Amino acid sequence: MPAAYQQGRDLYQRLAYSEAIPFLIKECTGNKNKFLEADIMLADCYRQTNQYKLAEGEYAIVCQDVRLKDDKQKLYYAQVLQTNQKYDKAAEWYGKYLEKFPMDSRAKNQKLASENVAQFTSGKKLYITNLPFNTNGYDFGACINKNTLYFTSTGGKVDDVKAKDINAWTGERFMNLYSTEIQQSDTASDIFTTAAILPNAVNTKYNEGPLCFNKDNTKVYFTRNQYNPEEKAKIAYSKEREANLSIYEATIENGNWTKIKELPFNSKQFSCGHPALDEDNKTLYFSSTMPGGFGGSDIWKVKYDGDKWEKPVNIGTSINTEGEEMFPTFDNSKTFYFASDGQGGIGGLDIFSSKMTDNGIVDLKNLGTPINSSYDDFAYLINDDKTVGFFSSDRPNGKGEDDIYRFADIEYKLEILVIHKHNKSAIANAHVQVKNGEQIKNDDYTNTDGKLIIPVEPGTTYKLQADALGYLPATVSKTIIENEKQALQKVVIELEPMVMQVKVINDVTKAPIPNAKLTCSSPCQQSVKVNSTDENGKINYAVQDKCTYTLEASAKSYLPKPASQYTITLVDTTYVIIELTQITEKAIALNNIYYDFDKWNIRPEAEEDLNMLLAFMKNNPDAIVELSSHTDARGDDAYNLSLSQKRAQSAVTWLVMHGISDSKIKPVGYGETKPVNNCRNNIKCTEEEHQRNRRTEFKVLNAGEIINSTTKERIVVDPCNNCLF
Repeated sequence: MPAAYQQGRDLYQRLAYSEAIPFLIKECTGNKNKFLEADIMLADCYRQTNQYKLAEGEYAIVCQDVRLKDDKQKLYYAQVLQTNQKYDKAAEWYGKYLEKFPMDSRAKNQKLASENVAQFTSGKKLYITNLPFNTNGYDFGACINKNTLYFTSTGGKVDDVKAKDINAWTGERFMNLYSTEIQQSDTASDIFTTAAILPNAVNTKYNEGPLCFNKDNTKVYFTRNQYNPEEKAKIAYSKEREANLSIYEATIENGNWTKIKELPFNSKQFSCGHPALDEDNKTLYFSSTMPGGFGGSDIWKVKYDGDKWEKPVNIGTSINTEGEEMFPTFDNSKTFYFASDGQGGIGGLDIFSSKMTDNGIVDLKNLGTPINSSYDDFAYLINDDKTVGFFSSDRPNGKGEDDIYRFADIEYKLEILVIHKHNKSAIANAHVQVKNGEQIKNDDYTNTDGKLIIPVEPGTTYKLQADALGYLPATVSKTIIENEKQALQKVVIELEPMVMQVKVINDVTKAPIPNAKLTCSSPCQQSVKVNSTDENGKINYAVQDKCTYTLEASAKSYLPKPASQYTITLVDTTYVIIELTQITEKAIALNNIYYDFDKWNIRPEAEEDLNMLLAFMKNNPDAIVELSSHTDARGDDAYNLSLSQKRAQSAVTWLVMHGISDSKIKPVGYGETKPVNNCRNNIKCTEEEHQRNRRTEFKVLNAGEIINSTTKERIVVDPCNNCLF
């Protein structure tokens, strides 16, 4: 038997896979190799040291060799093919293995997974970063306690390491526990200090590994190689010469790990590691190869009754398979996570989640991509709000053999701000519709700050249309930039206000009338608006499409304009011009009012003319108006003089009742002394001629010139049925 073969076999049997490889290579000459066992060992060494492509080549040789008796090699070949993403071929070799071992649930699960690997593509957009403290060696198993991140690391590859300090399995230094402080943290990224190895009281010359803390930060549980204290801390081996792992407990005092001791359920004959406390901190979960399991490493649990640890219990086949189940963790919602190569996944170890209930384990899920890959993915940790977490992986393009990755479940959001195009003020309750192509993504309204925030997808271009009462609709496009540091992106939509611009001008000169009073009312607005024109005779009203507005205009020294209605159409500006007539003797057109025989009450038709006078006086508060009242010639002169004064006073009373100061009105009764026709004493006249004399005339005394009211062409005639003459 060749010496190289013997040396390689000896190293292989001592799990010194890295050291065995160069000796085995010398003996592996393909299909002509005399020692098939050398190819089997070499393939296994490549697999155990994560050299999957080389392993695939060796397993292809082994599994096609007619001398092969060990069908387990077919399983390993299928696993390596799956890792190398050759899923069809992996399913084929899982099938060949199942021909020999049809009840192997691991092979069944992985065969089904390989036949439908697309099911593990989650489509979830996570932002994954390789952390700065990773080395070119092994770095894995993140655990956060307060603002410190702890992890396991070989510290990177170095050249001048003594042989006794090399882990023969990996060919690198033994693993130690390291820590780094999280100086700054947000969803997009963390800032870490330089990683430092923990003190010697924690780390030894061999392996230390994954850990967990209890809630009150008084205890820490961690993984360590077993030792023989009586042999000066030399590593302890099982009967099969395996260097197994144990779980240790330390008490934290003033930040120091003290009273380090091995937990009582450990044994030199099997490994226990990867401790994790449940959310209640009453049960410790861990991975172990202890007897009573279902495969390689299983997940077990053990309770602490306050005085001692109870007997560990295997959590069963809902989680454990014939393969490897390890790295248990919990989140704050009591979701249980673990890594498995037997539950059916993308390849290697995949991370799974599940819920532990009184009725058993439910809702078992493969986390899918991008957390899982075809390589080993394990040691999952997530924060309380489920936005940031960590996992470990030996996937390609990392810094070393295993790396710690940070992932962020960044929900991209778009802040939409709708504002007035000109004064930039926010528009509350604006309607915003967001489309992705022809599909409506969101349909909602802005808040009181004019904002609407919606979830969006990076790399997507959205069309946004906004409209609001009193504004023209506007459409903009926004492409969401894929940048995790800009998870909240913004867009501004400016709306052109719909305006009714009213201009008040002189009807003759067309000159603008400043400070003209405008009254605007509409069923579309809550209250009547009363405003004044600017120096250019203009005023702008915010209006709404399809609404009708009623405008009334008046100005000092001008006749008021009767109300007019205007209906708005969907344009940015509706222009309205109102012409006012300036007060002149010719233009005032105030009419006399008339009375029934021997009466002084205001007749109904007279109120229309009095309203004109009322409006004029309100818009011309400095105007002084004389009300001169008259009678016809019938009756006593003195009586008629008194009657005319009563008629003048009745008009005054009406105006005062409608808000005019009596200081602005001068009532004068002239009796029958100023007829408008020839109907004097002892002259026979018609009733219409008498009616025209029973009147009140209006005279504006201070309009620059005397302005008189005029006689109506048509008047209502009192038939005077009771007149005696």
